[in-house]
Amino acid sequence: MYEKTRLLDSFCYFCESLHGIMDERRKIEEPVSAEFERFNKDFEASLRSETTRLQSAIDVILNSTGKHVRPLLVLLTAKVCGQVTDNTINSAVLLELLHTATLIHDDVIDETKQRRGVPSLNAIFDNRISVLVGDYVLSTALIRSIQTGDLRIVGIISNLGRDLSEGEIKQLETAEESILDENCYRSLP
Repeated sequence: MYEKTRLLDSFCYFCESLHGIMDERRKIEEPVSAEFERFNKDFEASLRSETTRLQSAIDVILNSTGKHVRPLLVLLTAKVCGQVTDNTINSAVLLELLHTATLIHDDVIDETKQRRGVPSLNAIFDNRISVLVGDYVLSTALIRSIQTGDLRIVGIISNLGRDLSEGEIKQLETAEESILDENCYRSLP
């Protein structure tokens, strides 16, 4: 009985803490609430497809979307520095698309079956679909970078995608070398 009471107390404390966190989050969002709503609509609109399976995967992404901390920081920074413009909203969407694409690809590479306690895209579909969805989201981010009209931003985003891919491959190489070295070590007399 004592254990059940302790668990219930812990759960209640967690719920109260979570409620407090959500209240804090709302306070943080408040100065840019209208702009954040606009970001959410633009983010969702940028991920629309006429392809049934692709749209099904996109719906999974949209329904399991995280906290959008990066776009929130972009909007708050713009507000502090003057105003949130159309370019600010576009940049926030671009950043979140890029982040989402990297998470999708990471889940495939790491063979992750859950993200934030829910099944990952590759667990619901398969690796082939997930990689293609990640590519679609990344391409959408590149389209958004073009919409800024600044080739420097297009270059930065393109190089970032390239650097991320190279970093993942280096990580895989390092893991393979570690496994190889361990096997070599064990085979020593």
